[in-house]
Amino acid sequence: MERRARGDRDADDGGTLGLAAFVAEHGEALEYDLMRMTRYTLDDLGGALPERALLAFVRHLPLESATVAETDARGGWSITQHLLATLIEAVEALDWHFMCSRVKSGHSKPEKPRPIPRPGVDSDAGRRIGRDPIPVSDFDDWYYGGDR
Repeated sequence: MERRARGDRDADDGGTLGLAAFVAEHGEALEYDLMRMTRYTLDDLGGALPERALLAFVRHLPLESATVAETDARGGWSITQHLLATLIEAVEALDWHFMCSRVKSGHSKPEKPRPIPRPGVDSDAGRRIGRDPIPVSDFDDWYYGGDR
């Protein structure tokens, strides 16, 4: 999604049509950024503001722009917020490992820290499903959904 916010061309939406679709979907935020950072508006497109200049403007918008905030896959979180959440998780993991190393025999270990939920990040990415392998005799039924 971030590639689209920056106006990169894909095989399916490039050039004029891609830019027109982007303007139709995110025109208000783009107009705000144009007015805030330049002296142009979308009304100037095709005249004082060439299409090529608008495309370059969209491709190089700063992360703080309204257009990137609206289209960003990070869900409105800045890179600083993501890095801070990662840092907090690392400190919590280090603390948990230290506490586990100090647990005496016969005592239970502390609960493992949970990750901080972030927009645009799959929380189940590292989750393991199942513990034992499927026996070879049951694999075909599992793989083909019991149709064989």
